[in-house]
Amino acid sequence: MRYSRVLLQDAATATRNGTVISVKGGPAAINFVSTGSPVGTVTFEGALDAADASFVAVPVETVTGTLVTSTTSAGYFRLPLNHGLSVFRARISAYTSGSFTIQGSAARL
Repeated sequence: MRYSRVLLQDAATATRNGTVISVKGGPAAINFVSTGSPVGTVTFEGALDAADASFVAVPVETVTGTLVTSTTSAGYFRLPLNHGLSVFRARISAYTSGSFTIQGSAARL
């Protein structure tokens, strides 16, 4: 299994879209972690077509198995297998203080 690591948000201190990670062509999952003590909201979004990039909120799984489309706290999250997306991002949709760092890794079988 190969892993492709991407820094989705790099010490971001404002609302922003962040880096898009390609999930088309067989990633088994995207595992990512948000770190630090930021105050704000991260919204998990995906698009079916990278060229069109009409992003919509998508559910990701927490370590307890709960599905969420956004978070206000640091933690580990996983985009499940067979999601049907082409691209994925962790957008900072609301910002108050601190810095957001979110690293993702796409597992390919």
